[in-house]
Amino acid sequence: MQEQEQAFKERENILQQQHEQQQTILQQQYEGICQEVVHTAVSQQSDAVTGLQSLLREREGELSGVREVLKKIQSSQQETAQQHDVQLAELHKQFEFILEQAMRATHVAVILRTRTGPAYEEESMKTDYPDVRNEYGTS
Repeated sequence: MQEQEQAFKERENILQQQHEQQQTILQQQYEGICQEVVHTAVSQQSDAVTGLQSLLREREGELSGVREVLKKIQSSQQETAQQHDVQLAELHKQFEFILEQAMRATHVAVILRTRTGPAYEEESMKTDYPDVRNEYGTS
């Protein structure tokens, strides 16, 4: 899972870098076209604006593709995190069950040890048979 997350992050970083590079190129082209517009005739300005708009539409299409890939990566990461949370919760439940069983077994072992010890048998005899006298004649 960590390898997948790492791969997703690397892919996301690469896509982000590509996005930034494309934005830089687009900005440079935009500035270049703007400079041309300032120095050209009115008819040429119209052509430059049209070229800029088509270039922007083209780049926007590429950027929307990058955005879609980023969204898919993020949703995949969220699904992976949710699956991890579910698995962690299941492991926690199993741990609690095992701990509860161990505590019960320990409790039973303590009870058995105290009930089978010689001190318990002697006390038990006194409570079960109070009129039986010990070797000195006292109960």
